[in-house]
Amino acid sequence: MLHCKKHVFRLTALIHSLHKTFPDLLSGDTTYSIPDFKFSYETTTDFWSEDTTLTDGPTTQQPFSEFNTTFYAGTTLSTLSSTDFHRTPSTLGLDDDRFRTQRSLTTEDADRWYSHSTEPNEIGPALYPTKFLPETETPPPSDVTSEDELTTIEPTLSTKKEAPATLGPPMFPDCSKWPCLNGGSCFYSEKGPKCACRFGWEGELCQERQGVQTPALTGRSYLIHRLSNDTGAVIGVDIRTLAPTGLILYAAISPHLYMSTYLQDGLLKFQFSCGVQTMVFSEVKLHINNGYNINIMAIIEMGSTIEDLGKCTASLLVNNTLKMSGDQMTALTIKQSSENLLYLGGLPDYLQPQIDIPVKTGITGCMRALQIDAVEVDIYNDAVEGEQITECSSLACLSNPCHGTATCVEFADTWNCLCPNGYVGLTCEQSVCLNNPCHFGATCVQYPGSGFLCLCPLGKHGLFCEHDLEVGQPSFFSSVNGLSSFIAYPLPTAIHNSFELRFRFVAEDADQISLMLFIGQDHMHDAMTDHFAVSFIKGYIALTWNLGSGPRRIFMSQPINVKAHLQQAHTVRLGRLGQRAWLTVDGLGNVTGTSPGRLTQLNTKPIIFIGGHNSENFSILPHDLPLHRGFLGCIFDVQLRAGRISLNLQKTRAAIGRGVGQCATTPCYSTTCHNGGACLNQGATFTCLCPDGWFGPLCSHRYNLCDFTRHNCSSGSTCVPLIEHYECDCPIGRSGKFCEKEEQLSDVSFSGTRSFLSIAQQELHLLETTLEFELKPEKERGLIMFSRNSKHNSFFAISLQGGVLELRLLTQGGSNGGEIIVVRSGRILGMNAWHKIQMSRFGRRVQLAVDGTSNSATLLTGQVLLATDSLLSIGGVSDLSELPNGAMAGLPIPFTGCLRKLMINDKRIQLDERTILVGRNVADCDGTACGGDICQHNGSCWLDISLQAHCNCPQEYTGEHCETQLSCMEVKCQNKGRCQKDEDSEVPRCHCPLGWTGSYCERESAVGAPRFQGDGYLIVDKTASGFKRRGLSERSKRNELEFVYVNFSTAQPEAMILWSSQESELIGIGVESGLLKLVWSWRGEEPSTTVVVPRTVVADGTWHDVAVSITAANITVVADQKATLVFNHHQERLIATDGIFYLGEPSSFHSHSHSCRISGLYLRNSFLIKITGKKTHWI
Repeated sequence: MLHCKKHVFRLTALIHSLHKTFPDLLSGDTTYSIPDFKFSYETTTDFWSEDTTLTDGPTTQQPFSEFNTTFYAGTTLSTLSSTDFHRTPSTLGLDDDRFRTQRSLTTEDADRWYSHSTEPNEIGPALYPTKFLPETETPPPSDVTSEDELTTIEPTLSTKKEAPATLGPPMFPDCSKWPCLNGGSCFYSEKGPKCACRFGWEGELCQERQGVQTPALTGRSYLIHRLSNDTGAVIGVDIRTLAPTGLILYAAISPHLYMSTYLQDGLLKFQFSCGVQTMVFSEVKLHINNGYNINIMAIIEMGSTIEDLGKCTASLLVNNTLKMSGDQMTALTIKQSSENLLYLGGLPDYLQPQIDIPVKTGITGCMRALQIDAVEVDIYNDAVEGEQITECSSLACLSNPCHGTATCVEFADTWNCLCPNGYVGLTCEQSVCLNNPCHFGATCVQYPGSGFLCLCPLGKHGLFCEHDLEVGQPSFFSSVNGLSSFIAYPLPTAIHNSFELRFRFVAEDADQISLMLFIGQDHMHDAMTDHFAVSFIKGYIALTWNLGSGPRRIFMSQPINVKAHLQQAHTVRLGRLGQRAWLTVDGLGNVTGTSPGRLTQLNTKPIIFIGGHNSENFSILPHDLPLHRGFLGCIFDVQLRAGRISLNLQKTRAAIGRGVGQCATTPCYSTTCHNGGACLNQGATFTCLCPDGWFGPLCSHRYNLCDFTRHNCSSGSTCVPLIEHYECDCPIGRSGKFCEKEEQLSDVSFSGTRSFLSIAQQELHLLETTLEFELKPEKERGLIMFSRNSKHNSFFAISLQGGVLELRLLTQGGSNGGEIIVVRSGRILGMNAWHKIQMSRFGRRVQLAVDGTSNSATLLTGQVLLATDSLLSIGGVSDLSELPNGAMAGLPIPFTGCLRKLMINDKRIQLDERTILVGRNVADCDGTACGGDICQHNGSCWLDISLQAHCNCPQEYTGEHCETQLSCMEVKCQNKGRCQKDEDSEVPRCHCPLGWTGSYCERESAVGAPRFQGDGYLIVDKTASGFKRRGLSERSKRNELEFVYVNFSTAQPEAMILWSSQESELIGIGVESGLLKLVWSWRGEEPSTTVVVPRTVVADGTWHDVAVSITAANITVVADQKATLVFNHHQERLIATDGIFYLGEPSSFHSHSHSCRISGLYLRNSFLIKITGKKTHWI
């Protein structure tokens, strides 16, 4: 026999299984190394095995240091190594003399050889020889220079036709020599020929009689017994089950006489029929799916005496207590049948469509003590047929509660699951990727063997992407779970008309069909979407482009020879001028082509993807590109020439990427994975495939540290595996190392380790938006707030960068739609100190203030911040890999520190269990119930003897948290404010005179530009005494208007700015539908003249001015010093009003002036003397 370490064969089988599940995982000609054992893995196109026999004589064990074997692989390959990074072709097959034996195996030998054993077979299934038919491939077209037709290569994967698998022990290479005993039948499985044994037999060759005392039923099991009575049956059986639904028994006494017992939603039901009607009884109180032993007796019988002739009765007893019974009359004559059968635990598949009962799926549980017509029957050995019956050793684990490949273990009446690597939870139902353990926004994907894999962002590497990586020559590693590695560079100049590209590459697999380069859109492409792509198709380099009239593809006439020159770099040059494009590889010929149609410009997003694309499965890409995978190999020295600009793209620093390593560098070395684990290189990261019995990211532990019975994380928390230990992610309301501490939030603290919280969706897109909070940072970087509109690619984000606060808005529309607007604070925030943060949007103006120092930016005309369709996340997000590019400068990390006193649009939001919808690793900032969010309006917090928080409120406020403001009937208005009740308020409020503000006019307001809030207004009285003392003209004394000028700012589409009238003579300036509106009239003129000035959008939050000149012949309107309109009239005089001008809108008017700011008012030949007003703020 061949003696090797058992973990080697298990590892070999695992690799074989990995290939079948993930065909792209292993390919090419690669040697894998683990300590003390080496083997090769090679793509084989034509391999025939020879029959192998065994000898019963002693076998010499020959020492060897390297053992190579050949078996079929797929089309792509990643490198597996635990010792070094090298590749050598394999040369040794299983037809070597060391494996050749001298005589065939007899049936007696087979019975002895395959005696039942719990030890694993020494010869693993992956070492068995395999037969395949020769490979044939369709050559690509040879004519590639035609410009009159579209040439397309459809990606054709390998056309290998696999013969029936012959994997099996070497003495039985196929079913023709596979001696299944006792009526067993041979069939082919993934691991070779296998015997399907008849009921009652087991073993490799069906050589052992199966002995079952208490049958275990799995939901797909059943047992069949014969019934002897043609006129009825009495069936008794004991059952233990935890299942809510399933068939317990079905007795077919004759074609029209039957009864059945089943569970449905936990309730026991009994159904029978005597040929006339079907009767169903249900137990409404008793639940028998409790795991305890229950005796069920079902009885059905036809009357046999003259008195009972034609009467049919049925009953069901549970634990010898009558639970259900019924009877019916029937005139049918019961016909004798030779197929009177009893089905226990389920029904055969072929029978289910023929039977009319509500529940046909089998029960999961254990049965014993069968009685038929008061006679004890061996429930297993007396059965005539059965399916999937085993001994009942674990009722709790019988229903297979553990997910995936987890192992169920029973302790008394309870069970727990032993989870494989990468899975956590009571039933191992949760992937660790749900609480992404990867750093810096890396993408966590489920992965066979290790359970998970971190796809690192560009510039990071390591098992959790925790280390920095300087990438000079990028190495790409195909696709994992539909996600390819890639680098994306911004294009610094326009490429609409023409450009040239040059790059070099090294391909690691000649048979790959992959994407090397792509320029296109950021949304779904169709047949007419502009794009430009370079593909690697089984050694051919192809160029595809579309200018909006349909795609065109050109490709080289000969493939590159990858296998002959594995590490040789190839040079690709390509370009486009108008409709024409060209391509050359290694300077061997120039292929050209012309795109169809008449369009000549390439209109794409200014981004070039190298090595792959950021979309999953390339699903948004056009043509046949979704059938491609990410490139496997190195692409470097990418140079772009467009116009007068020549640029080496890989020297730019604005790139983003995923899963990119450094060419010819591997993270795998001899001690990377422990205890014989195999290291699988994935470019910027790696994963360890552990031998049986070893767990953890590096195969360092004998068990999964996050098994439910192993970790110490409290109930409701989540265990997150790390390299040598684990962490506990705490839900809201819990904190501590193991989430053992109950937490009452008064001001929130973020740990910075996967921490975040989310509150309900907020209106951050309004033309007038305000956001305020206080912040105490502990680290200089971190994401503070984020919300997005995922459908239209728009977001709102606030983050900390080197102590500087940043506001980032991704808008849509306008000439620069899709560009990120960034506003940075004017000061650096000190660590561990509280700072007041204010963000406001007023139309197109966006402002960010830190401790009173503000900075602002202005949206361009047409740019729109769309309404968010997600929750508002604070302190981070649930998975940083889902954060869109540009939401945070640099690689994203969570915020570390405290946050309190959150107000959005003047509404206070207390961050506690009532408002937080979801969160993780959030604690209380000061550790007491008294926090900054407890008492509002400057109330002071104190703790009672039980450490419960209470508030001492200022005299103007009341309530548990000082949240209720007292009316001015209880607290007197100050500084000559007037207490009165408005139409839109339930309680009286203070109306403050000019220069004062606050709830009770208690704060002085600096004189500047007034800010109106809905119903605020100012009155300018031209008739005041101050005007008369200045020698005004007679026209001015008669209040005739010659000139009016107003400078204002508003974000509301409907607003009144200025109004003055006397009887029917009037003038007014306002905003309607966002445009400037004017109205005027003279006495006796009906109706008044109304003008909406076209193309004068003024409801954008920026400052605008309007000047109105009035003469006896015309009215001239000048808006923003450029829009001039002249209106002639025949009144031969000026407009005369009462001399009183309203700025804003008093409550006596019908509409409101919403947040209209006015910076100044000038009346020609007049001076501002007397101003009265209310509800204004000065800015």
